[in-house]
Amino acid sequence: MWPCATSLGDYILGSAKHTDIERCFGALALELAPNTLASNMAMDQVHAAELAVLVAADVDLFKKINDRFGHQAGDRVLRHLGEILRDKFPAPCILGRIGGEEFGIFIPEQNRLQVRQRIHGLRDALEPVEYQRRTIEFTLSFGLVESRGNARLETLRRRADDALYRAKRSGRDELIDAADLDTSRSG
Repeated sequence: MWPCATSLGDYILGSAKHTDIERCFGALALELAPNTLASNMAMDQVHAAELAVLVAADVDLFKKINDRFGHQAGDRVLRHLGEILRDKFPAPCILGRIGGEEFGIFIPEQNRLQVRQRIHGLRDALEPVEYQRRTIEFTLSFGLVESRGNARLETLRRRADDALYRAKRSGRDELIDAADLDTSRSG
């Protein structure tokens, strides 16, 4: 569900659409089609990481943004978010638009506490989007999972998604760590 100067999630899933990536990330988007050398290099980076964090992020109430302001306004929000993500998570991170308003971020060589701080910095950088003299405010919910190099990508994706959905159910504009879910299940 996850690529950082462009989009890994779609590439890993094999559902990447270059137009979606380019619309979201602009001219800097890399064309990484499934099974290409670049895609394989991104996957090698994911598998080689001894310590990494996978983050699932979702724009809260995005359908309401589209319904209230229109789809072009929603696209503007996604492009704005793509710019911020590129700025806050440069290489060697791997960014990806998973679909719709959901994004994945693979952050190698950092632990979950370091990534939590980076996400707080991202949240602080979110500013309303101006569109046709109207202000569109938005928030993100996040789920994250840390990997020590021995987890399968599918397992990490599922755990990050579980944490994201818990963040959504907890009122949105939240950050949930999958390790906290593990603790609450065992306690």
